[in-house]
Amino acid sequence: MKKYNAAIAAISLLLAVAVTAVVVVLCRRAGRGTPDFIFPEPSPALLSTSETIGAHGTAITDKYAESTESTPGETEETPLIITSNNPQFRSKITLEGFDIIIEGVCEDKYVQSACLASDGVKADAEYDGKNYRIILKNRHSENEYDTVYVFNSDHSITDYRVQVTSDGFAPIDTAEVAENNLRLAENPVTLPREGVLRYIIPDGDPVGAREVINQAEEISDKICEGITDDYDKAFAISQWISDNIYYDFDASSDSVTTETLSLSHVLETHRTVCGGYSNLFSALCAVQGIKVCNIRGEALNEVLTYAETDKGELHEWNYAVINGRGVWVDVGWNSYNTYKDGQYKYNGTQMKYFDLTNTVMSYDHRARTCEVRDYYAVLE
Repeated sequence: MKKYNAAIAAISLLLAVAVTAVVVVLCRRAGRGTPDFIFPEPSPALLSTSETIGAHGTAITDKYAESTESTPGETEETPLIITSNNPQFRSKITLEGFDIIIEGVCEDKYVQSACLASDGVKADAEYDGKNYRIILKNRHSENEYDTVYVFNSDHSITDYRVQVTSDGFAPIDTAEVAENNLRLAENPVTLPREGVLRYIIPDGDPVGAREVINQAEEISDKICEGITDDYDKAFAISQWISDNIYYDFDASSDSVTTETLSLSHVLETHRTVCGGYSNLFSALCAVQGIKVCNIRGEALNEVLTYAETDKGELHEWNYAVINGRGVWVDVGWNSYNTYKDGQYKYNGTQMKYFDLTNTVMSYDHRARTCEVRDYYAVLE
């Protein structure tokens, strides 16, 4: 399953035309030929200090030092939603009657404004250093649910769902789905050797699998060059995959095979579906000694939540354990890149689906199974 907003992609491409540097990237990465892998430059700035979380230090870290998320049933005078634990991209959404206050930080792009889907009236962001603040005033919705849209400088849009009551806006009750997701993620099953081998290479050949893992090691080490903290490594890997891999609509609309999901296929063709994104993330993290599980279940497109519908589509994503803490990741949903009708099209990335709080992840992801793939044990 692929969460993809055509409007975002179209606007992003228009912006790219106006920016020479991006045009160069698009010319190189769009077309029928397989696009080149693009690697980030090693960053000497990614060094842990006493003033950072992981290796990322931001002003919002001091302001909202607690990463505890708010869920319905907790004793809070004012309802709020903590969207993420990622210090580069997180927001606190406070719901005061029919007023909504959005405060946060977004380091990879400039947050410009926000609005509610019910009225479309935008309110501009005000900045204090890296932190932004947006106030949506008295936007009374006639519907049972509404959506907060946050507009970014690259013309991508981040959305968060809220419930509408007679007293004002309230967080959506995700407790049942959130509890289920966490229970499965914390109790994964180990995939048998033959299954892991076929996730590496379709024919399950151990010799060929070793060659694929060698390639994965080279890529992972290059992505993580100069990075010392596991959280930063996982983040760098997730962003690299979202930036370099393309969602294969041709395979999705026809038939998804074991080959489509295999590491050998994804690294050769640079395209796959959600299961291939998830497989690549867990494999590249395994190279760095980071434990990652593969979650299979259901997910919801657009802005629905499981409080509104049970009709999800098959999907796969990840759950990483880093420094003793669980981190939800969906690298496929962080990418807008597409492969359709034999054509690669680079549309950029977002950061929303890295280290979401369990509450927000449970809005549109419901787990059914969780497994660990030991890529190295099968090669012994």
